[in-house]
Amino acid sequence: MATGSRRKVMNWMFESRSKDYYEDDSGGGYAPPFKWYDFLLFPISIILFLIFFAIIEVLVIPIGIIYIDFDATAKRIAKSGKLESPGLVYVGICIAIILPILIWVRWFNVLDHPLITFCSTIFILLFTIAPLTGLASRYRKGK
Repeated sequence: MATGSRRKVMNWMFESRSKDYYEDDSGGGYAPPFKWYDFLLFPISIILFLIFFAIIEVLVIPIGIIYIDFDATAKRIAKSGKLESPGLVYVGICIAIILPILIWVRWFNVLDHPLITFCSTIFILLFTIAPLTGLASRYRKGK
């Protein structure tokens, strides 16, 4: 019985290979790199990649540009200590006060005017918050 059970245990080593494994003429074997359904899924994967690339291009690149401009403005104002255009800072403060009030009383719908909302947000970031951040960092370092 010991020899019979050993023979059964050893049989798994000599069984034929799976159907996805092909043997060539020299006795070696290889597995095909693609299954047949991979070719059918290829156009779908290309379309998904293009959608992903478009989302990255639309979101990440503008955010990077805004960040670089914000940082440059804040550093420039922190170095000089003077506002370059105080009128734009005051306009940005007014927009930052008036726009939320209009949204709150429902006179301005963000979904109806997304471009106005986006541009006003960028204006507030670049022309109000960035210079005020530069001034604050200068006065914080000065004390």
